[in-house]
Amino acid sequence: MRFSRRTCTFFSGLLLCLMALSVQGSDKVILTVVSGETSEQYSLKQLDTLPQHAFETKTPWTDRHRFSGPLLKDLIYKSGHAKPKGLTARALNNYIVDINLTLLEQYPVILATRMDGKAMRIRNKGPIWILFPLDQSPELDTMEVHGQMAWQLEMLESQ
Repeated sequence: MRFSRRTCTFFSGLLLCLMALSVQGSDKVILTVVSGETSEQYSLKQLDTLPQHAFETKTPWTDRHRFSGPLLKDLIYKSGHAKPKGLTARALNNYIVDINLTLLEQYPVILATRMDGKAMRIRNKGPIWILFPLDQSPELDTMEVHGQMAWQLEMLESQ
């Protein structure tokens, strides 16, 4: 099959646009943190600037993997919240759950943005998954805690 020069130029331009969009993907807002009347938005690149933490764990939905990302409490405190009275997480599928703030103080709960070193995608519970260190702290391996492990996280709201 032969293509005209004009067709090739069109497809070359389209390819360049798609490549530019994929590079900008790390600047796309993936998380909104709301506190009262204020909100902050974060891209993966911005979340990566926070101190990163990692652990290996198995979950009820996955085999053992190495997950990494910032601590949930670091993000909440960074967002200007001294100590919220409550924290609610909302996922892309409108799953809404209250997060136990006591557990955030006692355990390294992460906003996992990477699994086995690769950025998490929506199809594998990303781009952000609230994860508790279940293997390191077996007392967390309960239905109540499992319910707080919201995947495809898009918003955190503190009270």
